[in-house]
Order: sequence, then C-alpha cells, then structure tokens
Amino acid sequence: MTDDYKKLSSYLEKALSICDYDFVNGKATGGSVNSVFVKSYFEELKDISKSNKYLMKIFKAKADFANVSIALRIRKYDEAKLMFVLGGTLTDFELKILCEEQFDTLKEYFKFNENSDEIIEAIKGLEQNLPLSNFEKMSESFAVNYLLKFRYETQNILPFIQYVYFKLADLSNTRIVLFGLINKLEKNEIKEKLRAYYEG
Repeated sequence: MTDDYKKLSSYLEKALSICDYDFVNGKATGGSVNSVFVKSYFEELKDISKSNKYLMKIFKAKADFANVSIALRIRKYDEAKLMFVLGGTLTDFELKILCEEQFDTLKEYFKFNENSDEIIEAIKGLEQNLPLSNFEKMSESFAVNYLLKFRYETQNILPFIQYVYFKLADLSNTRIVLFGLINKLEKNEIKEKLRAYYEG
C-alpha cells in the first residue's frame, strides 16, 4: 500500500504514511487524521508561498487564523498544541493564552496584533457563545482585501496572483449564493454571508 503513496506529492506521501502507521497501531482517530492532513496542506502551502512576498503574507495570515480557530474552539492547550500549524506569526505562548486566558485579557493583548480585527472578532464570538461565522468570513476575505491594496501594481506575477484569488472569491461567493437560494434564504441574509470580492 505504501508503495502507491510514492506516486503522490511528498507532502501527501508523508501524511498518508503517518496515518497508515497510526491505523495499523490502533492510534488513529478522526481528529488525529484530520490534523495530519491539515499540517501537510499548510506545509505544502508554505513551500509554494516562500518565494513570493504576497503569497507569504497570505500564507502567514491563513496559518494564524487556523491556529486561532483551533485554540478558541478547543480551549485546551495540550490538545491545541498537537494541532498547531507551523509557519504563521502566532507563537506558542499566544496559543497558550488563547486557550487559557479570560476574554477581556485576550482582547486587550491582541488589539496590537496586525490581524487584530479578525482575532478579536473570533474572541467576541466565543465570548457571546456564538458560531465563529463572522471570524470565518473575515479570515476568508483576508487575501482579497490584502491584494486589493495593490490593485494598480503590475510588477512580476502579482496580477496573476490577484486574478487567481479574485476568481477563487467569485467561486466561493457563487456557492454561498446557490446555498442561500436552495435553502430559501432572504436576499439580505445571503448578502451578509458573502466574502470580499473584486468589483472590476
């Protein structure tokens, strides 16, 4: 079986080998398998992004948002540490306080973070015992909002990066609109769920 893994990317091969070993030894759980593949995804994404400052900025934010989500959903440092995604700016200490500190303390600490709007929105959602849907919307809109700052720049491959992310946003919003229509949501409800997009 493991010989077949060599036909895949090195990242997938490594992830599948780890999960295969854990299954054989009775260690695998749904959570542990998910964590292995999430880490594999971010490891590959980091390597793809490292040669471009725009992609790296987006990657770091994406990794930070993943770790914030992990910490706030679990609120158990020992478990969150095992799922921690490498490559972002969030430190192990910050992961720990996200898991353990009171909400007011967290809001005060992260108000100076470069992604403070998104992180504080996540903290507020948890504090109010609400789904983290607003945080998810903001974090999934990060790439488009960031790239829109450079909409008039044309150096190197930046226009192609913008094109790809803007199209991905269009696809995401198309799914949201279709989901809303199928479930007979009101127009304003659908509009509130839309991610940032490029109006060109």
